[in-house]
Amino acid sequence: MIPIDKGGNPYNNSDVRCLLSLAKPAIGTFNLNSELMKNEFSWIHPNGMQVKRLSVEKVKHLYDGHEVASHTLTHPYMYNLSNEELYHQMKKDKDNLEKLFEREVQGFAVPFDYYDDRIAECAKACGFAYARKSEFTN
Repeated sequence: MIPIDKGGNPYNNSDVRCLLSLAKPAIGTFNLNSELMKNEFSWIHPNGMQVKRLSVEKVKHLYDGHEVASHTLTHPYMYNLSNEELYHQMKKDKDNLEKLFEREVQGFAVPFDYYDDRIAECAKACGFAYARKSEFTN
Protein backbone atom coordinates (compact mmCIF):
# COMPACT_ATOMS: atom_id res chain seq x y z
CA MET A 1 0.00 0.00 0.00
CA ILE A 2 1.31 3.45 -0.93
CA PRO A 3 -0.22 6.24 1.21
CA ILE A 4 -0.52 9.59 -0.51
CA ASP A 5 -0.94 12.67 1.69
CA LYS A 6 -2.49 15.33 -0.51
CA GLY A 7 -0.64 18.05 1.37
CA GLY A 8 2.73 16.58 0.44
CA ASN A 9 2.05 15.11 -3.01
CA PRO A 10 4.51 16.53 -5.57
CA TYR A 11 2.55 14.92 -8.41
CA ASN A 12 -0.91 15.76 -9.59
CA ASN A 13 -3.53 13.11 -8.81
CA SER A 14 -3.73 11.85 -12.38
CA ASP A 15 0.04 11.24 -12.45
CA VAL A 16 -0.09 9.26 -9.20
CA ARG A 17 -3.06 7.19 -10.31
CA CYS A 18 -1.32 6.45 -13.61
CA LEU A 19 1.86 5.37 -11.79
CA LEU A 20 -0.17 3.10 -9.51
CA SER A 21 -2.05 1.54 -12.40
CA LEU A 22 1.28 0.54 -13.95
CA ALA A 23 2.38 -1.10 -10.70
CA LYS A 24 -0.57 -3.44 -10.29
CA PRO A 25 -1.57 -4.83 -7.88
CA ALA A 26 -0.41 -1.78 -5.90
CA ILE A 27 -3.17 0.08 -4.12
CA GLY A 28 -2.70 3.63 -2.93
CA THR A 29 -4.32 5.30 0.05
CA PHE A 30 -5.33 8.88 -0.69
CA ASN A 31 -5.77 11.06 2.41
CA LEU A 32 -8.41 13.64 1.54
CA ASN A 33 -9.93 16.75 3.12
CA SER A 34 -13.54 16.95 1.94
CA GLU A 35 -14.03 20.61 2.84
CA LEU A 36 -11.02 21.60 0.71
CA MET A 37 -12.50 19.92 -2.38
CA LYS A 38 -15.24 22.51 -2.85
CA ASN A 39 -13.08 24.36 -5.37
CA GLU A 40 -9.98 23.43 -7.32
CA PHE A 41 -6.90 25.42 -6.32
CA SER A 42 -3.15 25.16 -5.81
CA TRP A 43 -0.39 26.88 -3.88
CA ILE A 44 3.33 26.63 -3.29
CA HIS A 45 4.23 24.81 -0.07
CA PRO A 46 7.02 26.39 2.04
CA ASN A 47 9.30 23.54 0.92
CA GLY A 48 8.87 24.71 -2.71
CA MET A 49 6.47 22.03 -3.93
CA GLN A 50 3.30 22.97 -5.75
CA VAL A 51 0.30 21.49 -3.94
CA LYS A 52 -2.87 20.94 -5.96
CA ARG A 53 -6.40 20.41 -4.67
CA LEU A 54 -8.92 18.97 -7.07
CA SER A 55 -12.64 19.66 -7.07
CA VAL A 56 -15.29 17.10 -6.10
CA GLU A 57 -16.22 16.67 -9.77
CA LYS A 58 -12.68 15.62 -10.65
CA VAL A 59 -12.13 13.23 -7.75
CA LYS A 60 -15.42 11.30 -7.95
CA HIS A 61 -13.92 8.42 -9.99
CA LEU A 62 -10.22 9.33 -9.83
CA TYR A 63 -9.61 7.02 -6.88
CA ASP A 64 -11.52 3.97 -8.14
CA GLY A 65 -9.63 0.85 -7.07
CA HIS A 66 -7.74 2.72 -4.34
CA GLU A 67 -8.40 3.43 -0.69
CA VAL A 68 -9.77 6.82 0.33
CA ALA A 69 -8.92 7.88 3.89
CA SER A 70 -10.00 10.88 5.95
CA HIS A 71 -7.48 13.62 6.64
CA THR A 72 -9.92 15.99 8.46
CA LEU A 73 -12.25 18.54 6.88
CA THR A 74 -9.77 21.42 6.65
CA HIS A 75 -6.30 20.07 7.62
CA PRO A 76 -6.01 21.96 10.95
CA TYR A 77 -3.33 21.72 13.59
CA MET A 78 -5.18 19.29 15.87
CA TYR A 79 -3.29 19.81 19.14
CA ASN A 80 -5.22 23.00 19.94
CA LEU A 81 -8.72 21.78 18.98
CA SER A 82 -11.38 21.15 21.61
CA ASN A 83 -12.76 17.63 21.84
CA GLU A 84 -15.90 18.81 20.04
CA GLU A 85 -13.90 20.40 17.20
CA LEU A 86 -11.71 17.33 16.93
CA TYR A 87 -14.74 15.05 16.61
CA HIS A 88 -16.39 17.37 14.07
CA GLN A 89 -13.24 17.54 11.87
CA MET A 90 -12.90 13.76 11.82
CA LYS A 91 -16.52 12.53 11.74
CA LYS A 92 -17.85 15.10 9.25
CA ASP A 93 -14.96 14.40 6.88
CA LYS A 94 -15.59 10.63 7.12
CA ASP A 95 -19.31 11.15 6.44
CA ASN A 96 -18.66 13.49 3.50
CA LEU A 97 -16.14 11.13 1.89
CA GLU A 98 -18.40 8.10 2.34
CA LYS A 99 -21.26 9.96 0.66
CA LEU A 100 -19.05 11.19 -2.20
CA PHE A 101 -17.32 7.88 -2.93
CA GLU A 102 -20.28 5.64 -1.97
CA ARG A 103 -18.10 3.35 0.14
CA GLU A 104 -16.88 3.00 3.69
CA VAL A 105 -13.92 5.12 4.76
CA GLN A 106 -11.88 3.05 7.19
CA GLY A 107 -8.70 5.06 7.64
CA PHE A 108 -7.72 8.35 9.20
CA ALA A 109 -4.40 10.13 8.64
CA VAL A 110 -3.47 12.87 11.11
CA PRO A 111 -2.43 16.22 9.58
CA PHE A 112 0.98 17.63 10.52
CA ASP A 113 2.17 14.46 12.26
CA TYR A 114 0.49 15.29 15.60
CA TYR A 115 -0.95 12.22 17.32
CA ASP A 116 -2.07 11.68 20.91
CA ASP A 117 -4.54 9.62 22.97
CA ARG A 118 -7.37 12.08 22.26
CA ILE A 119 -7.01 11.51 18.53
CA ALA A 120 -6.88 7.73 18.99
CA GLU A 121 -10.03 7.79 21.13
CA CYS A 122 -11.82 10.11 18.73
CA ALA A 123 -10.90 7.92 15.74
CA LYS A 124 -12.54 4.96 17.49
CA ALA A 125 -15.63 7.03 18.36
CA CYS A 126 -15.92 8.13 14.70
CA GLY A 127 -15.82 4.52 13.49
CA PHE A 128 -12.40 4.44 11.85
CA ALA A 129 -10.69 1.04 11.63
CA TYR A 130 -7.27 2.69 11.95
CA ALA A 131 -5.55 6.04 12.46
CA ARG A 132 -1.97 6.89 11.56
CA LYS A 133 0.48 9.74 11.43
CA SER A 134 1.61 11.23 8.13
CA GLU A 135 5.31 11.46 7.51
CA PHE A 136 6.91 13.68 4.88
CA THR A 137 9.57 11.96 2.84
CA ASN A 138 11.72 13.24 0.00
